[in-house]
Amino acid sequence: DLIFKIDSFYIENEIKEKLASRQILLLKLKNVNSQINTTGLKKKEIIIQRDIIKNQLNRRTSVKSKVFSDNTLDELRLSLSLKEQSLIDNIELLNTLNIELETLNFEIERLQILIDKLNNDLLETIVYAPFSGHLSNLNLEVGKEISRNDNLGILSDTVNLEVKFFVGGRDYFKLTQFRDNGLKGIVDIKWMIGNKFYETKGSVSRIDGLVNKEIAGINVYAKIDYSLTSIPLGAFVAVSYTHLRAHETPEHR
Repeated sequence: DLIFKIDSFYIENEIKEKLASRQILLLKLKNVNSQINTTGLKKKEIIIQRDIIKNQLNRRTSVKSKVFSDNTLDELRLSLSLKEQSLIDNIELLNTLNIELETLNFEIERLQILIDKLNNDLLETIVYAPFSGHLSNLNLEVGKEISRNDNLGILSDTVNLEVKFFVGGRDYFKLTQFRDNGLKGIVDIKWMIGNKFYETKGSVSRIDGLVNKEIAGINVYAKIDYSLTSIPLGAFVAVSYTHLRAHETPEHR
């Protein structure tokens, strides 16, 4: 069941803004990829043109007879130099575009992390009860502003209830004589109010691992077999062992 819902207007708007920003970055990424592909094709073409000019210059300079004028050779040398410079500029542009591509990818990844976090925050604006229980200490009202660490209430499980009781001195020694220190032992639980009392049963589910020096004993917990609406949560009750199952009779270790 729904417990409460937080106004998600600001979170939803922020998600829309982040998604729009992400779309802009994706378009920029597409443009950069296109530029990289085009610049790469230009690089191949520049290399082909450079190699053609270089071969022409090599052939003409290798001819011993002065068939070609100095001006012709100088023009080839100048063309080759210009192609070499174009190639350098092309490589520099490719490096710049690749850096821009990597930067855009990081920005998109960072933005996606923020979007995922906002989507998670959006899910948390609607709080459902994970189990049937009882709400107490409610700190909710329509229009109330809350912060991340605000305690809005306490949901207590009314199905899987435990009773906590103290065992000390001789009783604790007796408890240790039972198999598994009395785990699964049956207990009677009674709550008295005026001349009336309400009772139920439970079984020992766990025992503290250390003796509490302040109370010179140990805390024992019993799972209540079934709860009574007449016994409020947090009530002080009387607990006593009534009987033990056959396989839990006292034994010496």
